[in-house]
Amino acid sequence: MNQGKLARRLMSALGGLAIASIPLAAQGSGSAPVAEPGYTISVFATGTASYSKPDSATTDGHFVFIGYQNNAASDGTSGSSTIVQYRMNGSVVRSYVVQGKNDGLRINPLTGKLWAVRNEDGNAKLSIINPRTGAQTEYAFPEPAPHGGGYDDLAFTRSGAFVSASAPNPDSAGKFTQPAVDRIEIHNGAIVLTPILMGNATAINRTSGQQEQLNLSDPDALAIDAAGGLVLTSQADAESVFIRNPGTNQQQVSVLHTVTQTDETAWMPQRGGEDQGEQSGDHGNSGRRVQGQFLITDASANATYLLNKSGGFSAGWAYTEAPADSSTLAGTVGVLDQHTGAITPVAHVVSPHAILWLPAGQNEGGD
Repeated sequence: MNQGKLARRLMSALGGLAIASIPLAAQGSGSAPVAEPGYTISVFATGTASYSKPDSATTDGHFVFIGYQNNAASDGTSGSSTIVQYRMNGSVVRSYVVQGKNDGLRINPLTGKLWAVRNEDGNAKLSIINPRTGAQTEYAFPEPAPHGGGYDDLAFTRSGAFVSASAPNPDSAGKFTQPAVDRIEIHNGAIVLTPILMGNATAINRTSGQQEQLNLSDPDALAIDAAGGLVLTSQADAESVFIRNPGTNQQQVSVLHTVTQTDETAWMPQRGGEDQGEQSGDHGNSGRRVQGQFLITDASANATYLLNKSGGFSAGWAYTEAPADSSTLAGTVGVLDQHTGAITPVAHVVSPHAILWLPAGQNEGGD
C-alpha cells in the first residue's frame, strides 16, 4: 500500500514446469527469503539497472510477464514502467515500456493479448500488448472516475473481464459508496465500465454466516478462486470479498475478514470444481496433490522467487501474501484459511506483491 492509500485509510479511520532458478547466494545480505519446513524458495529473476521494483505478474502458459514499476508516480504524473517477458527458464525475451505506474497485468485468454492497467490513484490508462508482435494499443479510462481514484487490478472470468476501482474517496460520513469493481469492455475504441460491486454492498460473512454491509476503503487485487469465482482484496480493510457469478442476476457476495492485511491471493485447482465457500473451515481439498509452483515478486529485494512444496500443493488451497506494511505477519507468504481468515506462514520475504500459480505441464513457447 502506497502512502496515498495509507493516508486515505487513516482519514477513513478518523472519519513439472521447466523453470530454472538462480541460487539464493545471488541475493544481497538481508534480502534472502526464508522458507518454512517442507517448502523451498529460489530466485527466478532479478531487476536490473534498467528496470526495478517488480510488482504484478502473469503467464500465458508459455511465458511469464512481470511488471516493474521503476518508481513511477501512482497518479501517472511522472515515470514509466517496464513489462518484461521471460521464458520459463528465467531468460528475457523482450520488454515493453508503458507510461505511468503499472499495477494490474493479465493475459486475456480469448485473444492471448496482455492487458496492463496503470495509475491506481488517478488518470488511469490501459495498454493492450500483442506479445507476438510487440504492438501496443493505448486506452484512457473515463474521467472523472466516479469513485475519485484510479484503477488497479484485472481479472478475466467466465462472466467477462473485471477491474478494481482503487483509491476511492469517502463521502461526508466517511463511507465508501461508489463502485469497487467494474466490468471492463472495449467498444468502438473506448473503455466502457459497468459497476458490479459497490463499496457499501451487502455480503455474507464467511465465518459467522451473518449478513453485513461492506465499507471498502481500499479495493486492490483481483483473483479467481478454485471454483471460478471473482475475489477482490480490500487491502487496508483486511477483507477478501468473494463474488460468485459476477455481473449476473445470480451474483452472490460474501466476505472473509483476514487476520492482517493481504495483497494478492492465488488458488490451486480442485477436484470437480466444488465451491470453496461450501467447505467447513479447512484450507481446501487436502486429499489431492497438485504439481506446480508459485511465482512471488518482491519489490524491495528487486527479485522474483519460485516457491515449491515437497510432494506438491493441496488442491483447492489458497496462498496469500501479507505485504511489508501489514499490521502483523509483514512480509509473509502463507496458506489462507478460507473460513476463518487465519494465515499459516510458509515463506518470508521483504515486500511481497504478486503471487502467481504456475501449474506443472506448461510448455515454453518460441519467440
